[in-house]
Amino acid sequence: MALSPPKQLPPTAFRVLLAERAKVVEGPAPEGAKDCSRRYKSLTPEQREHYNHLANQNKAANASRYREWMQSLTPSQIAKANSARSKLNRRTKGKWSKLKDDRLVKGPKSAYTIFYIHRFRSGDFAGVKVPEAGKLLGAEWRGLNADAKKPYFQLAEEESARYAQEVKAVYNRDVRHKAATAA
Repeated sequence: MALSPPKQLPPTAFRVLLAERAKVVEGPAPEGAKDCSRRYKSLTPEQREHYNHLANQNKAANASRYREWMQSLTPSQIAKANSARSKLNRRTKGKWSKLKDDRLVKGPKSAYTIFYIHRFRSGDFAGVKVPEAGKLLGAEWRGLNADAKKPYFQLAEEESARYAQEVKAVYNRDVRHKAATAA
């Protein structure tokens, strides 16, 4: 159940012209595309503005149709579709992007993630490249004792509780805990 979004109208001036020409021209597609490319390059500014206007109208219509389609689905349906899309990506070459919806529940942050965000936003790493800052923060986290990490673990517990509460409210189910693996 990967769910297919509504068919999109051509979102660029060139694709509007290509779709228009496809209705008129018969023959193999590559020849039509080459012909369309030549036509597009020779458009006057007024003609190009006309096609840009049509493309902008199509973009707005596409966004509206997509929004309506997303609102017609429940968050549970979207979550199941995203799960199916992940499985398809593992079996194919990964052409299925996940559906984005603000109603979906965001996963809980770990204690380390909370620490990382807190420290990174502190401004202490201004001008430091992200990979280098990540290495420094990782080393800093490993160097902290249990008492220094305690507030971050408490915040992570609150995150987990928030997540469980949102999953129950949005998906009407309890959180499935992953089985502990033997080390």
